Amino acid sequence: MKTGRVAGLTLAGLALGIAFALHSSADDTAKTAKPGDVTVARIAEEASEGNNWLLNGRTFDGKHFSPLQQITDKNIGALGLAWALDIESGMGVVSEPIVVDGVIYVSAPLSIVYAVEAVSGKVLWRFDPQVRLDQAINGSYSARVNAGVAVWNGKVYVGTGDCRLVAIDAATAKQFWEAQVCEPTQTGITGAPHVARGKILMGFNGSDDGVRGALVAYDAETGKEAWRFWTVPGDPSKPFETKALEMAAKTWGGKDWWKVGGGDVWNAITYDDATGLVIFGTAGVGVDYGEFRMIKATGDRLFGECIIAVNADTGEYVWHYQTGTEGIHSENNHILMADLVIDGEKRHVAMDGSQLVADELQLTHWLGVCPNDGPAYGFESRGGGRRRRRGALWTADRVGSREPIGALVGGRGNRDEWRGSFHGGQSGDSGARNGRICGVCRGHRDESLVH
Repeated sequence: MKTGRVAGLTLAGLALGIAFALHSSADDTAKTAKPGDVTVARIAEEASEGNNWLLNGRTFDGKHFSPLQQITDKNIGALGLAWALDIESGMGVVSEPIVVDGVIYVSAPLSIVYAVEAVSGKVLWRFDPQVRLDQAINGSYSARVNAGVAVWNGKVYVGTGDCRLVAIDAATAKQFWEAQVCEPTQTGITGAPHVARGKILMGFNGSDDGVRGALVAYDAETGKEAWRFWTVPGDPSKPFETKALEMAAKTWGGKDWWKVGGGDVWNAITYDDATGLVIFGTAGVGVDYGEFRMIKATGDRLFGECIIAVNADTGEYVWHYQTGTEGIHSENNHILMADLVIDGEKRHVAMDGSQLVADELQLTHWLGVCPNDGPAYGFESRGGGRRRRRGALWTADRVGSREPIGALVGGRGNRDEWRGSFHGGQSGDSGARNGRICGVCRGHRDESLVH
């Protein structure tokens, strides 16, 4: 088997479902539509349809849910291979494809972008940003992986392994502009760009290598930087960029703490059109090799391992909640928005259960953060694996205080049982249960979740 065939089969599986749904209308649509025609109005109009996948997550709320119903458990056994596309790489494809009017836009290693006809697998164009691999070890290995592109108003956007954000024509692959997101002698980009209010949002990796993280917004048409939210403070001998960072600096301690960087922004970027907020997650803080391993940064170390909300227009800090603590590492890998009924009241919430999903742990209720004041809501879990489990019950009225309404700590388990301790921070309630761990609302045990 050719090395590129592995990636080709990845795209073939994608094409199977997309071609099934688009076959009846793709030809006519492709002839009349503007390539890459994605707008706010169109996303709203097509939210209940499934012929396109216009955004990372399909819709702004990041639910990754398709309403298509043509392929079911009754007919899936009759499906066969529609087509296969060889990708010129032995490293595989991890990109979430964007589908617009019968065209798949997908990225591959070295940040190479393909436009592919969904029905036939024909390559319409290929764009190579010519990523440099000689600037940093981190940048070199970052170039091996690319999580996807964004498409907006006739343009396709891709982040590169050498720290650039590039905008290209969705019709011809002609480059419109590029912007430097991070320092290519330090790190690179592996994540996918996201879209919010006419801006392209881009993060970069490097927390494991002492790189200071940030989320950056660029004007989608011009490439001009609109705002940059640094996730951890820099050198305290220099002025802090924002009041939020001045506040965050007070949560750090230890000699030369600021040199360890951290708090990078990767996949967990969601625009909530209901509130006008960008809600995103950050990675951890701390490097355990080289000269950095001698630096022992202590304290809460904000905004590492946090869920953060900022104003989409300005990048101004609104709130945060920290999902990890010193000595207990968490990653925030996906955030979705939803309206839930909690204690009989409808709440608009942001949810991230990634720090609890490990091995075979199964969540039947995700943890949630309310963007406005309101109660936390509980969850139940079972499953196992060998990792220690820890999770917080989040409460919006304590956002920023790092005092969750409750927590799960400790515990090990197998496939069918998990044992740990439940602590309700406000009620003082604590106890240990075998099997399912149940949650609380406003400091009291929610018996509706007890089984």
